[in-house]
Amino acid sequence: MSRDYSALLLEYPEIISKEQVYQICHISKRKATWLLENGIIPCKDTGKKTHRFQIRTIDVVNYLRKL
Repeated sequence: MSRDYSALLLEYPEIISKEQVYQICHISKRKATWLLENGIIPCKDTGKKTHRFQIRTIDVVNYLRKL
């Protein structure tokens, strides 16, 4: 079963936040944080308390395709 995620690439900007990741993937905030901290979804960790992760939309789409 293959889905077409091209609509996500058009709808969201190139760099998204963790909040957008968990909404796109339909997962909890805690699971999204775990996926990002453990490198399952590649991201740039800024180390700040808010807006800590910078995630490329294409990396989220690749994660969804692997599921």
